[in-house]
Amino acid sequence: MTSYHSYNKLLIIAATCCGLLLSGLTGQSQEISLAAGGGIGAWHYSLNNGSRTLQPGFQAGVGYLFPLGNRWGLRTGVELGSYRAKARLNNGTTYSSYQVDSEGDAFEFQVQPEGYQEKQQLLTADVPLLLQFHPAGDQRGFYGAAGVKLGLPIRNRFNSSADRISASGYYPDLNVTFTDLPVHGFGTQPGWSGKAEYDLKPSFALSAEAGMRFTISTKSKLYIGAYIDYGLNDLKKQTPNNQLLTYQPDGLAQSKPAGVFSLPDESGAVRLLAAGIKLRWAIATTRKKKAAPVPAVIAETPAPAPVPADTAAIAITPAPEPVSPVQDTVAATPKPLPEIDPVHFGKVGDTLLAAASKTQLQQLVSTLKEDLGLNAVIEGHTCNVGNNAANEKVGLARARAVKAFLVNQGIAAERLETVSKAQHQPVAPNDTEANRRRNRRVVVKIIE
Repeated sequence: MTSYHSYNKLLIIAATCCGLLLSGLTGQSQEISLAAGGGIGAWHYSLNNGSRTLQPGFQAGVGYLFPLGNRWGLRTGVELGSYRAKARLNNGTTYSSYQVDSEGDAFEFQVQPEGYQEKQQLLTADVPLLLQFHPAGDQRGFYGAAGVKLGLPIRNRFNSSADRISASGYYPDLNVTFTDLPVHGFGTQPGWSGKAEYDLKPSFALSAEAGMRFTISTKSKLYIGAYIDYGLNDLKKQTPNNQLLTYQPDGLAQSKPAGVFSLPDESGAVRLLAAGIKLRWAIATTRKKKAAPVPAVIAETPAPAPVPADTAAIAITPAPEPVSPVQDTVAATPKPLPEIDPVHFGKVGDTLLAAASKTQLQQLVSTLKEDLGLNAVIEGHTCNVGNNAANEKVGLARARAVKAFLVNQGIAAERLETVSKAQHQPVAPNDTEANRRRNRRVVVKIIE
């Protein structure tokens, strides 16, 4: 998920810097305001095989107006924005993705929902920067503002539900489809529901506001106007994997919703859209410029009388302490760490060690037994066949297979670390089957 603590720090720093900079540049009347409004606050996108409806939202926050003259000002501040949407998918569509089961076998995971709907909610911390026109002085009249707005996601979630959702697995090697194995992640769930979160980017939007300003007192004003915000960038950060439901080999009940944004052929760009009526209560403040400091009068101090020669103090400089010689030290040359040849896997999705690979790993066993100060990082790699999620699992399964062999040979498990690099670090282009076999490997790195 998005690092919300970093966003909050950035927001506080930006607002503080703007306030300190602007408040120190003028002695004219400035404004500090409280605002609240509501209307439409939605995730705006299209669905090819379904529908999306806009939902109500709200905005509230504090603002600061830096005057640029009698009729112009620059407005900024911090606001909280709420955005919602509801998505529905048509019945009769099957969504397929390639997965790997608990045995390391690749298969086609097929999900078919009926009566599927998804409620999406997002809270953002917004920093607007608007150029505002307003009546001069305390006059009542039209005001307008336009500019940009930065929205930082601070909380997002979606709740999915379906009248019925079915998950099955098609194994092309066996030409068999499993539809009723709940303990392995296949079956039908009536009245299904679940919730999860999307990984979203910050939003950049065009923002505009217009209405009437009313004078309540010499220092208090009320703004009533309509606002509209339109997002410029796509909020989606995650890579679509065509999964409406995540596959869990431990059981069907463990599956979680992946959301409509994980379907690459369904949803388009996701932008924020807000429009409604906003009330702003502003209090005028005047910052007086500091007067220039008055230079102090410096009184002349008479020079001290000369000290007679026979009474002058004689400073005795102590003899320097002897410095001990610095001994030269010679750094020991570190012993080079041994290199281990990669362990290769012949087939796509294969995670079992061949007899030749076990013989090859005996060199690593001897090295780790001879020097107990050495550890190993075991990296699992794949070719580019399959999607990222499946390759992550296959890469990790290959690394764990090597670790299991080493543990059986007497190497302590805590000396071995396993990671999956999936298809992201190939040693050869994935353009031929020979090159793909070179990429299906496990790399062992010896570390101290």
